Amino acid sequence: MPAYNAEKWIAWSILSLQLQTYSNWELCIVDDASTDRTIQVIENLMREDNRIRLQMNDVNLGCGLTRRKAIAMAEGKYVAFLDSDDTFDVTFLEKMLNAMNRTLADIAVCGCKEYEEGQYVRSYLCDETYCTRKKELYEQYMSGLWIMQYNGNKLYKKEIIDKHEYCDFRFCEDSCTTYKWLWEAENVVVVPDRLYNYYKHSGSNSADKNNPLVKSYDTVRCVWEHFQFCKEQGFDDMLPRLSMFVYEHLVRCINEFDIDSKEYKVVDATRNEFIKHLKIC
Repeated sequence: MPAYNAEKWIAWSILSLQLQTYSNWELCIVDDASTDRTIQVIENLMREDNRIRLQMNDVNLGCGLTRRKAIAMAEGKYVAFLDSDDTFDVTFLEKMLNAMNRTLADIAVCGCKEYEEGQYVRSYLCDETYCTRKKELYEQYMSGLWIMQYNGNKLYKKEIIDKHEYCDFRFCEDSCTTYKWLWEAENVVVVPDRLYNYYKHSGSNSADKNNPLVKSYDTVRCVWEHFQFCKEQGFDDMLPRLSMFVYEHLVRCINEFDIDSKEYKVVDATRNEFIKHLKIC
């Protein structure tokens, strides 16, 4: 769990873990230099529950690097991700573990419920109940199906996690990491229940409107990685949709970044490679 200025929500998130029907867990929290009472809330809970562990960043590193540090703390056989403003259904760990053990899967994926400012908006479920063919899995992933790209609705074997370091981006860090882990899995089991509650509100990282250009920059890098991956694997039918995402965010970055900035140079190099691909097509 990465945490940043989450004093309003983090106790509720942790409670959803403490209420799990499966109790053999540890919670690895890294506070990303919060300026509110987040650390005090965590420390109060730690005095009552020794399964909660805490590290603190001296400076704000962003979600990617902070989550990477939390992964390094983990000592268990399995890893799940719970954001400090989201919650698990109380049966999340039990159902996901049972599904993995039953099918010998490396990763379990469940459905989600999405909320905005506390109000229920929609639900997500995967189309497949059990995925063994990677092309099918990636058709769901690269189609922009949010449920596959997000990491909070998954349970991983730690050995899968250890094969790829977590992305260091501030935004899109989950999308830029989960596809690598999914590719490493021999089998992925889908649990047909909505066991993860995703909350969007004005204070969350995903809803941060103060960094739209940074978000577009990270999105360009993320989608371009996806684009190159699909080319390498021969998933040509997925490229048109990804092309739209690449183009949309490239335009914003090219128009708004200073041409002397390191970000502009990265985006410009991506644009040139993208143009080459379009010419070949």
